[in-house]
Order: sequence, then C-alpha cells, then structure tokens
Amino acid sequence: MPERASSFCSKESNQMSKRIVGGAIVLGLAALAAGAGISFGAEGRTVWDGIYTEAQAARGQSVLTDQCVLCHGETMHGGGGVPSAVGPEFMFNWKDKSVAELFAYLKMMMPPTAPGSLSDQKYADVMAVLFKMNKFPASEGNEIPANPDALPDVRIVSDKP
Repeated sequence: MPERASSFCSKESNQMSKRIVGGAIVLGLAALAAGAGISFGAEGRTVWDGIYTEAQAARGQSVLTDQCVLCHGETMHGGGGVPSAVGPEFMFNWKDKSVAELFAYLKMMMPPTAPGSLSDQKYADVMAVLFKMNKFPASEGNEIPANPDALPDVRIVSDKP
C-alpha cells in the first residue's frame, strides 16, 4: 500500500473504530425494529441462492476501484488495521448476518472519509462484487435491490446449505 494511503488509512482507523460502536448500536436498533419480519430459520434464503447478477457485480467493481481499494487494497484483503472484505475475515465478521445488515453497515461506515455519500444503488452494487469475490454464485436475473427497505431477507453463511 502506498505510504500516503497507509497513513490515511491508519488515521481513518481511529475514526472508523468510533463509527463501528455507533454502527453496532444502529444495527442493533434496526434489528429490533425489524425483528418481527426477519426469518433466519433453516428454510430462509442465503447468499448461496444467487442474489446478485454478473452485471451488478461489474457495476460494483468500478465503485470498488474508485472508493474501496485505497484502504482495502486491490484484492480487498485489507491490512494495517483495515479489515479484509474477502475470505475468512469477511465470513467471521458477517456469518449469519443479513444482507440488510451489511447494507446498513456499508452505508453508515463507508467510505471512511464520507460515509453514506454513495447512492443506494452503488452500495448494492458494491455488495454484489463483494459476494462475487467471496465466491457466492450469481443469479440469472435477481439483483440486490437499491432500496434498503426492499432488501431481501437473506443470510450470509459460509457453507452452502
């Protein structure tokens, strides 16, 4: 990672830690508010059911390149206090959480210099490319909706059911 990016990301790490605490509170409240409508039973959908399209992931790749690689790196493996958005660390952080929770986190926390500054469509597209990078299958026609209220009740799980 270039020195300028490393310095920037280190400074942002402290601010991000503060926002994570706030984010956890907001996500907790959101889960309580939506609790009656969330179903995490074995019969519920997972990211293995294909919830994004290849076209959506392609749109997300351009946003990822513009907004995410400065801190997370080109492979999104992070480093220097910046978490990985792919592989085991991603799964540790997001296993058994919902796609809606990931969307809320991204919108509240990313990018670190201007959280919430992207359109809802761009956040949904970024999630699509993250799911692709984490080897979850694409769908033939179902995209992650850009409307946070219409996000599917889908869990992020590491093992294919």
